[in-house]
Amino acid sequence: MSAPTLPDTWLQQRLSGRFHRQLVLISGSETWTMARAEQIRQQFSGRSLWVGHQADKAGVDCGAYRHYLGREYDLLVYNAFSGLRANALMALSGTVTQNGLMLLLCPDFKSWPRFTDPQWAKRFSYGFDHSNIQSRFIHWLLEQAESDPKVLHLTEQGIRGEMAPLSIAQAHPDGPCITQDQQRAVEAVIKVATGHRNRPLILTADRGRGKSSALGIAAARLITSEKKNILITAPAIEQTEQCFIHAAKNIESAQRHAYQLTAKAGGSIRFQPVDQIIREKAGADLLMVDEAAAIPAPLLKTLAEGYSRVVFSSTVHGYEGCGRGFELRFKPVLQKLRPQARYLHLNQPVRFQQGDCLENFWFKVMLMDSTKRQSDVSPINTDTLEFLQLQPDKLIKQPELLHQLFELLINAHYQTSPDDLVRLLDAPQSRLFVLKTEDKIIAAILADEEGGDRLSPLYTDITLGKRRVQGHLLAQNLSHWLNDSTLAGLRYLRIVRIAVTPEYWQQGLGSHCLVELRQYAKAQDFDMIGSSFGATGQLMGFWQKNDFVPCRLGLKQDMASGEHSMVVLLALSDNARNSLPALLKEFQREFIALLPVFFRALDPDLVQHIVLQFPAMDPISDGDIQKLSRFSKGIGAPDSVFVQLQQLSLWLCQQTVPADNGTRALIRYSLQHQSQQQICEEFKLNGRKAFASLVRQRVETYLHH
Repeated sequence: MSAPTLPDTWLQQRLSGRFHRQLVLISGSETWTMARAEQIRQQFSGRSLWVGHQADKAGVDCGAYRHYLGREYDLLVYNAFSGLRANALMALSGTVTQNGLMLLLCPDFKSWPRFTDPQWAKRFSYGFDHSNIQSRFIHWLLEQAESDPKVLHLTEQGIRGEMAPLSIAQAHPDGPCITQDQQRAVEAVIKVATGHRNRPLILTADRGRGKSSALGIAAARLITSEKKNILITAPAIEQTEQCFIHAAKNIESAQRHAYQLTAKAGGSIRFQPVDQIIREKAGADLLMVDEAAAIPAPLLKTLAEGYSRVVFSSTVHGYEGCGRGFELRFKPVLQKLRPQARYLHLNQPVRFQQGDCLENFWFKVMLMDSTKRQSDVSPINTDTLEFLQLQPDKLIKQPELLHQLFELLINAHYQTSPDDLVRLLDAPQSRLFVLKTEDKIIAAILADEEGGDRLSPLYTDITLGKRRVQGHLLAQNLSHWLNDSTLAGLRYLRIVRIAVTPEYWQQGLGSHCLVELRQYAKAQDFDMIGSSFGATGQLMGFWQKNDFVPCRLGLKQDMASGEHSMVVLLALSDNARNSLPALLKEFQREFIALLPVFFRALDPDLVQHIVLQFPAMDPISDGDIQKLSRFSKGIGAPDSVFVQLQQLSLWLCQQTVPADNGTRALIRYSLQHQSQQQICEEFKLNGRKAFASLVRQRVETYLHH
């Protein structure tokens, strides 16, 4: 049954009344949809944001959406003819204020799934034909839109859908706060600044709950009544705009400069980038960190260690693909570092009201309501386990299956985002496998096909570094690094995600999936299975247990996790097995040489996991043993036997016994070239003598055995 047609005066009704935020799909030719959107925009007196191509000028690029988070708009126009980016749709929808509209300009519904989206080139790997592809994600989006009467559909024939008037307005607390949740947040922030030290606050919410404005209101009170000097930081300076707006509203006679407020009575709030705060260690009575999920976890840890009064505020629903990283990676670290930290989650919306149509629609489309579903944790019947490949066509026809899968990916992997849903449904290079028991998905693998004949015209250029095409991460990375074009010609199955329902971790299900995937890859004539992931000792242990060999470690740290990216490989064909020795030899040479440079901060346990895979080291010579024996008896300082300690460290790394503190300190000192002072701080040693004593004990233990 089609939704009722609205009268031509629908926009005037909205502008003169009180309504929930709504989505308007304007479909037709790009010229017509832009003209209609411009007519609507001209009738809005407030702020508007136009994403994508705009008549006679360029609008905001959808890839730059993060710069606009934390701001507020009465009207958001998204031109899908310029490219659809799921992360941008989801995140920017949260910037629309009460009574506002989000306009999505698109082709007519019948042709939209076949429309050649400019963003496809960023989702599809080079060499895969997408000329006849119909976007399953667009089919999914349209299916949700047509089943939702509160989504308005505007065409040249008119507009249809239902208006969504607001019920009785929700009661506001006294003062500048809009909700009780926001009031509690303000009081909690003030308590961090005025109460006991080393009790940071972690403030989380979905978008539109007033986190940033709560920081501003709290800052105003602290500046005026307590004369506090406050530092605020965020991934981008624009993301603190709402904080400064609300602080300025609530401070009388404040001097405003660019992202700095100073009250005449004393006290101030000013912005500084994260790296500057860490580098300069600027003094402050309170540090506020907004959009913390988009800042690498190691940097957040450094801020928590450097400041005794800190508020971490962030969106955690996964819009940016970092929210889960904040939950899974930083919170446990903070719990150990500051066990008396306080956690506060805001539920009540501020920019709009409970039951908001726009938020409900995008949560449903992007499956972001999956994290709120109750999971059944019944025991596994191993006799019913089934590993199978799932086709995307089947997923959009079985929404419950799609919900299960995406819920698993969101809860088990910190970087899963709405963009992943689009790739899952549309990317032709992707292969999806699940482990099921009866009707329940308990594990999944998402893998990409790489290399092979699709790259054949570019083998030489890729190897020489003259070309870099979309996708094919392993094929391009390894062939260029080793200067061997045959590596680009191998067929790889690269594991992009491997996820197990958290309640079933440590039961061997991930390993079970890899065994099954190995059989599939062999049958499909793949040369290698590989993966690239943020390296930790625990993860390295998992891959090594399943016969995957570490072959390269990235020089730069991942922005979300702060970890270096590790490439692991499992050879399946003779050609692949013949290539592995050269890869391992070069990796060994590079890794040991770069340990004191790019890998100085690498965890010693991870260093041991990596060195353990290298060919056996030469035994320590008799002459070196004599020098170490003399050192163990108290003759000479560690510096005098540095070379011998380095050889001992490499030998110890190749032992299967877990590293003790003595071994870890040796790795830090002789392989990573950290100073004795740094090592003493890490291992709680009381000066150089204590360090020398620890090293002597480890040497003595080695000599004894």
